[in-house]
Amino acid sequence: MKKRYILLAGLLALCFAAVGCGKKDNAAKPTPTPEATIETSGKGNVVSMEQSADIDKSKITKIMGTKTATSADVVITNNTGLEISGFYTRPSGEDDWSDDYIEEKFTLKDKEMALFYYDPMAKDEDGNTITKYDLKVSYTDEDETDCLFRNLTLSDINDLKLKMEDGVPFVTYISVSTKRQVSTLEDAKARMGKTDSDDEDENNDSDNDSSESADTTPTPSDSDSDNSDDGSSSNNPTGNGNNDGNPGSQDPGNIDYEDGRETAENYIGQDINALTDACGGANSTEYTTDPESGVQIGYYYYNGYTVSTTQQDGQEIVNGVW
Repeated sequence: MKKRYILLAGLLALCFAAVGCGKKDNAAKPTPTPEATIETSGKGNVVSMEQSADIDKSKITKIMGTKTATSADVVITNNTGLEISGFYTRPSGEDDWSDDYIEEKFTLKDKEMALFYYDPMAKDEDGNTITKYDLKVSYTDEDETDCLFRNLTLSDINDLKLKMEDGVPFVTYISVSTKRQVSTLEDAKARMGKTDSDDEDENNDSDNDSSESADTTPTPSDSDSDNSDDGSSSNNPTGNGNNDGNPGSQDPGNIDYEDGRETAENYIGQDINALTDACGGANSTEYTTDPESGVQIGYYYYNGYTVSTTQQDGQEIVNGVW
């Protein structure tokens, strides 16, 4: 009997020992902690935020250029306010443009995107790797002049926005190397001879004009002294700087942006010499050759607007003002 009790006690001890090992084994199993769950969730949020911030190139259906194993790409966003129908490139400093990358396959409406593929190892005419490009776009509206965007390092750009402000074409993008916002607006203004001081002068002139019109009311005596014997005012009512009303006699230095542009528009279809007689000499000029027709195109940069010309029958004819 005593032996049975001893045997039973031994069995009970073995059972307790087995239960104790089971608890120890369970405690040793790795169990995800709240900290690990939060870390995983955090990584997922970061990826999601990056995807929402970046452009999903797979959803862009308008393609320019050819994708190859070595090609690079840039997202081109049209923010010019006009519908683009042609897209050309050239190495900065060269004269000849590429063929049209759109080739009538589509148009790029305002705010639309296209994906542009290019060869990052392409060579210029001297055999050097191209580091900077000029871009040119043409518009569906044939009355609109082609726009040029210059000296762009495409390898430093992922998303390029084409823009227009007061007739000045420029681009903005985030630099891949510096992670900073870049705008070419001031460079474009300087090239066209339009600076911030010009804008300030225009605003000051506008303020002065409105102030004068509001504060200066001629008295009867002033009116008598200013009028000539035939009843006409000795002040020039046309504002042309002369009394014959001929815009060709205007002093270009006294023509503000709107007046100058309106005057220039009157000479569309005429020889450029007639326009420069009216508006004065441009701040700067340049010429390029249309890649399709071979026609030479001129650009005359004035304060706040640009005049374009083409060569026709030995004459340089004004064909647009923008």
